[in-house]
Amino acid sequence: MAAPATKKKSTARRTPAAPQAPAGSFENPLIPNARLQLIYSSMLRARLLDAKLATAAQRTPEAVGAGLILNLREQDALLSAAPSHRFLKGVPLKQLLQKPAPRTIDHGFPAQNVLPAIADSAAALYAALGIAFTYKAGAKSSHDSHVVLAYTTDIEACLAAARLAELHRLPILFILSQNGTTPVASLRGHRFALPGIPVDRDDAVAVYRVAQEGIARARAGGGPTLVECMRYTAPQKHKSDAIATLERYLKSKGLFTASWKRALIDGFRRELAAATVKARKATKS
Repeated sequence: MAAPATKKKSTARRTPAAPQAPAGSFENPLIPNARLQLIYSSMLRARLLDAKLATAAQRTPEAVGAGLILNLREQDALLSAAPSHRFLKGVPLKQLLQKPAPRTIDHGFPAQNVLPAIADSAAALYAALGIAFTYKAGAKSSHDSHVVLAYTTDIEACLAAARLAELHRLPILFILSQNGTTPVASLRGHRFALPGIPVDRDDAVAVYRVAQEGIARARAGGGPTLVECMRYTAPQKHKSDAIATLERYLKSKGLFTASWKRALIDGFRRELAAATVKARKATKS
């Protein structure tokens, strides 16, 4: 008689159960409660990953990455050198944690539609425009195109690329991140009919909604949008923390507990530890 089959232990990541809002409370259909909690957990993971990599030069506001990238579909393309952005787009932790050989060329991650990081901002943005041209030409419907999300900190390169994108009504969203408190590029963009939207880079809900509208517009054939992510409060007066801000909002809706946050942090730290071991083995082999 054959021995009974042993049940394999699942290795899939288990997301801690999120708190549920009180019965009968209002839920915004544009950003459902589960989506708000996903934005929050993604911001936590992005911060922990940045801390692990110690990539101060590539660190970006967590609200910007989570608010933007969670609006993308699998087939949409991302231009960003930020490791946390690439992770949120689906690049495995093991690949992000591997230490590349000196002078290794960044080929991006084609499987996740993540474009190569190019040091020259203008060249990188023109590469993103090339993908947008391809998406527009290959769209099965004029109202349902794939979209490119291009993240940059270079105002002049961004405006130059945006002018070309507007001329050809390309399905691309330009994300300009800056430390200032006054919108610059979005105001200049209006001169050539490019929708420019300034948004608080530490307000995840605001970033998500702006990206939601811009991506929907691009997908439907409406052309590009420029989103200028900036500080709404001068840093010397008040240091805003995007995660703490969203925590307060979730608490007000009954969607947050300290134990849930701790479970998220502990769970992702275990993921990071496991991925680090795999990355080291892959680097040695």
